[in-house]
Amino acid sequence: MKKVAVLVGVVLFLFADINTENKKALTAYQKGEYKIALNIWKNLCNKFNNIKACNNEALLIYKKAQYLNENQAKSVEILKKLIKQNPKNPSILYNLANIYWYGYYDNRKHYALIKRKEALKLFKEAAKLGYKPAKEFLKNNKLLDYNATDVSKKK
Repeated sequence: MKKVAVLVGVVLFLFADINTENKKALTAYQKGEYKIALNIWKNLCNKFNNIKACNNEALLIYKKAQYLNENQAKSVEILKKLIKQNPKNPSILYNLANIYWYGYYDNRKHYALIKRKEALKLFKEAAKLGYKPAKEFLKNNKLLDYNATDVSKKK
């Protein structure tokens, strides 16, 4: 019984620590301290495989790649890995869909990549899971023949 109590205590401590670190990273990001935010999120992603931190790391790299001396393609790699681990997380599906839809620069190939077909699949999947931003994107861009608000109805 003592072992279980100790384990629960350790888990709670780690969870509290992860939340504190996520908040520090968010504060750094809001202050424009992108390198600090990136380092914190990278650490949380690598050490604890924290979904929120990994997602934030990917989005920060995508948005501020040049400033951070990073390759935008890395954000795609991070999100694809997250989707493999969490295939029903609509937020991650939506974020990767946006990157595919609007394009990203891949330094290895020296040109921008836009993957609209893959993006559309991801937007639809996120919408089917009830993710409101995905539904609105599909509706506003007239990408479906039906009302996007009806996407999540069960048969």
